[in-house]
Amino acid sequence: MRRSMAISVMVVTALLTGCGGPEAAACTEMGSPSGIGITVLPPLPAERTATLTLCTAPDTCTDEQVELRPGSDTIDLGCSGTGPSAPCSATSTPNGTLVGFAQVDELPGTPITVSVSFGTAATTPPAFGPTELTAEVTHPNGPDCPAGGRQATITIPGR
Repeated sequence: MRRSMAISVMVVTALLTGCGGPEAAACTEMGSPSGIGITVLPPLPAERTATLTLCTAPDTCTDEQVELRPGSDTIDLGCSGTGPSAPCSATSTPNGTLVGFAQVDELPGTPITVSVSFGTAATTPPAFGPTELTAEVTHPNGPDCPAGGRQATITIPGR
């Protein structure tokens, strides 16, 4: 009788606790490309293209053309309820900046030197830099999921 009572208690406990302990976090297929994000603060240049010069060693440099587009901020409009399935909404509003992203597939995790010129000609004097930065590994699905690409950001003061 005691044995059947003990088994009954174990079965009920297992059912109430979900049988397996805490659930593992789900990892989606969301990725994050390797590259460098650029934000240009006002006053803005007339050009809407930037040339990012990236050097991984003194004589090993590449130029990446970056399309600049108007930046925006996200404004939380709240949720219509408090439960986990309550619908929420947000909107964006222009913030007066220009933004762009240079995808660099083999961005190293060691220090690199970057500079930015406005326009498409690599001979245009740099508007920013040279400066040294290190790209960091991203985790778009959280730290318990596989890593994404390496990324870094630069903010260029207005001219």
